[in-house]
Order: sequence, then C-alpha cells, then structure tokens
Amino acid sequence: MGVPTSVAQQLAAAVAPTLAQVPLGTIVPDGRSNSDMLLTYRNYGKFSVRGMDLGMEAHVTDQVTLSGSYSYVSDECYDVDNDGSCLGSQDIALNAPTSKGAIGLDVDNKVSGLFYGARLRMSAGFPVNSGVYRDVLEAVNVVDMNAGYRLPGTGTTISTTINNVFNNKHKQFVGVPDMGILALLQVQFEF
Repeated sequence: MGVPTSVAQQLAAAVAPTLAQVPLGTIVPDGRSNSDMLLTYRNYGKFSVRGMDLGMEAHVTDQVTLSGSYSYVSDECYDVDNDGSCLGSQDIALNAPTSKGAIGLDVDNKVSGLFYGARLRMSAGFPVNSGVYRDVLEAVNVVDMNAGYRLPGTGTTISTTINNVFNNKHKQFVGVPDMGILALLQVQFEF
C-alpha cells in the first residue's frame, strides 16, 4: 500500500538537496540565531463523540451533604488502523476514561466550627496516545478525606485535605511518576 520503496527512495534522494537549502527556524523577538523545530499534532478531520455529565448534591440535614458525580463519553479511541489497539501512530486517543465518578459525604457543624468529609473517586482505565507517550492506564479507585475547624470570632479557618488516603499508587498519565498519598494543610484568614 502506498508508494513503492524504490520510488520513495528515488524521490527522497531528488528532494533532499533542495530541502537542505531551506532555512528552518522559529521567529523570536530576542534575535537568537539557532534554529528550532516545531512539532505539533496532525489534523485528522471530524470525529463525533457523545457523552454526559451528571452531578447531584443532597442536603440530608442542615449539617450533612451527600454528593455525587458521573461522567461518560462514548469513545476512548479512534482505531484508525483497525488493529484493536489505540497505541499506533495513526490512532487517536481521547486520553481520558470513558467512565468516571465520585461520591462524597460532608458534615459541617457551623455552631462548633468543625467540618469534615470523605470522597470516593473512581476512574476506568483508558489508552493514552499523546506524542511519544503511549500506554494503557489502569482503572483506579481512591479515597480522599478532609477536616477543618473555624476559630470562633477570628475569621481564621484551619483545614487539611488528604488525597488518596490509602496510598493506592497509580499513574494519572503516561510518563509521570506514580501518585501516592498527598496531604495539604491550609490556614485561611477572612477580613
């Protein structure tokens, strides 16, 4: 399929000397003299994707809130070469899961100033095909927790958030380090 190898080699040999004479560079305002090469993505034309996002929040009492969200998208990959994988150079990956969601519970006692909550986040596995990064990420479920206290009469709130409480090591994209537990401490002043 395509141009025969011998013809392609002859064509490349004929064009190469001319192309070698073409200056390659990037216009920059600081007058640098070195040439840079710009790499970008190809335009593959039109694709159709269907999806939905749902979210809800239920105030069970004046202190307790139950929340949830769900996202769905119809296709995670356009398998251009029809080989059953989305890791080929011609394939187009959405680089996101077809299905993900979260459910959470928050308690906020405005009288005592104490608040806390927990959230379960779930994500399906999905193929990643972005430049040199090509792999399939595994499904992951993580639990996040938060707690805080509003100091009475000061406008000061101290809170902490712990993401991935159970240290479920996972990658959120190809080529990045594993994500583990992440703890944050926040002191907020209102005036």
